[in-house]
Amino acid sequence: MPDNELAEKLLAAVPAWLAESSDPASAPLLPWQSLFAEWLSIQSDRPSTVQQRKQASLFCQRPVSLRELHKVRKNPRFEQYLLALQADSVRRARAIIEEHYAEGVHAHIDGMRMAKDAADYKAIPAYTVPILDRVVPKKEAAAAQTQINVILSTKQQAQLNDTPVEVEYEVLPPSAAKL
Repeated sequence: MPDNELAEKLLAAVPAWLAESSDPASAPLLPWQSLFAEWLSIQSDRPSTVQQRKQASLFCQRPVSLRELHKVRKNPRFEQYLLALQADSVRRARAIIEEHYAEGVHAHIDGMRMAKDAADYKAIPAYTVPILDRVVPKKEAAAAQTQINVILSTKQQAQLNDTPVEVEYEVLPPSAAKL
């Protein structure tokens, strides 16, 4: 088989996005990069670089260099995918909390009753204060305060700072106004 035919077969095997684009940022994520982003999104703390390389190598099924890891992390598509996964994780966590909210309130009330029955008076505020703070907040939402800005010229400001003018006046009886 001539070298040209081999080269053509190899080029045919290259994905179209790789052959068309020299910019890796415009290329879709490789499967191991997607798996790595998904793993990274569910970590409670940011894993060390060593842990990240180990996990990326596991997904890639070959050693991943530190340089390659940084290149993946800086890829705009990877960053967008990771942010989307993290936002989805927060949404799912909120849904779980909302789903079990009534159960949590019942457990809270049961704990309050058990503390009362056991005469554990130190524990009762731990159950009652959070409920009261949610139902009857200490500070009601403050009404939006109106702010008025007055712009004065330097002459007007000087007049305000001057000594006030004294005015003498006399109150007239109501009959004097009819004249």
